[in-house]
Amino acid sequence: MFPNKKMLKIEIIGLEQLTRKFGNAGRILDEELTKAFKDSMLLVGGEVRRRTPVDKGRLRSSIGTEGRDGYLRFKPKRAEMGTNVEYAHWVENRPARHKVGEVG
Repeated sequence: MFPNKKMLKIEIIGLEQLTRKFGNAGRILDEELTKAFKDSMLLVGGEVRRRTPVDKGRLRSSIGTEGRDGYLRFKPKRAEMGTNVEYAHWVENRPARHKVGEVG
C-alpha cells in the first residue's frame, strides 16, 4: 500500500462457503452482489465527489474513475474505489481552504 493512496474496499467474509452450500444459487448471488457493489460504489463515489473541496478539480475528478489518478474496480465479491492524487490525504485530514462542494 502506498501511504498517499486512499481507498474504500468492500468484502464479504465467508461468502465462498455460503455459495458452495447453495450450488447454482452461487452464480445468481455473485451477479446480484456485483450489481449491488456497483450501485453502492457509484452512490458513494458521487457523494464523496460532492463533498470534496475543489481548487482545480483534479482530486474530485479522480475519485471513482478509471484513469491516471483514480480507480474503480469490480472483482468477484469485491469492489474498490480510490485516488492516487498525492495530496488526497491532506484534503481528507486537514481543514480545507474551500467549503465542502465550493469551487475556488
